[in-house]
Amino acid sequence: GLADALARAADHLGIAPERIDGAQPLAALLDWAERNRLEQLVTPYAPVGPVADLLAAAGPRLAAMGVGLVRLLSPWDAAAWPYCARSFFHFRERIPALLGEDARHAR
Repeated sequence: GLADALARAADHLGIAPERIDGAQPLAALLDWAERNRLEQLVTPYAPVGPVADLLAAAGPRLAAMGVGLVRLLSPWDAAAWPYCARSFFHFRERIPALLGEDARHAR
């Protein structure tokens, strides 16, 4: 799935896909952005974890290069996030209402 998505994105955007990982992911990301002369980088919102840490470190460095960083938060995540602070069981109680909200927005 990832290979297919990378290939389709490369065709659409005209940028060769690269996997950003390894020992120096920040350096690799910055290098990739510079080589491809990016003006803006759009990623899904990562609230916690290594990707969130990487994007937090990358933001100011990209800005210094003139590259905007946009982190998109999906409507599903935006609606559910406030209920994720306690436990799964607390969140589980909110699922029917969240699904109802989504169904109303989809109409």
